[in-house]
Amino acid sequence: MDSQHFSRFFLAGPFDRRAEMADVAAHISARSAWECTSSWLHENVDDQTVQATTNLMDLATAQVLVIYDGESTEGGMWAELGMALADGMPVVFVTRRLSRPLYTHHPLVSVVLRATRNERKTMDAVCSALDTVAEGNS
Repeated sequence: MDSQHFSRFFLAGPFDRRAEMADVAAHISARSAWECTSSWLHENVDDQTVQATTNLMDLATAQVLVIYDGESTEGGMWAELGMALADGMPVVFVTRRLSRPLYTHHPLVSVVLRATRNERKTMDAVCSALDTVAEGNS
């Protein structure tokens, strides 16, 4: 990753919770100077080849990957995690799990534990983690 000012994030999360993920992205953007590059949140694409290609292009335009863990072992977010780490991209992993998948222990990954009943507290923690990443890369 280059040392330019960090301002763009890609949000990965469960596709079946797309409306919730769109709200999360909007909330992060409204509370901070960060812009979400995840077009999958707003576009309806039936062709999975197009969707996969678009997601990876969107990820490539981001400087940080934010993953909302749906506590599933399936989904594109795990491929996106691997690509981000291979590219040296910082990752913010948002989860309720205390026991996490292996690659979320990588040094480029910051973990935010979701507040069980306080999504605002979770959003504050995610924005803080993004700011910490930006400060460390300026």
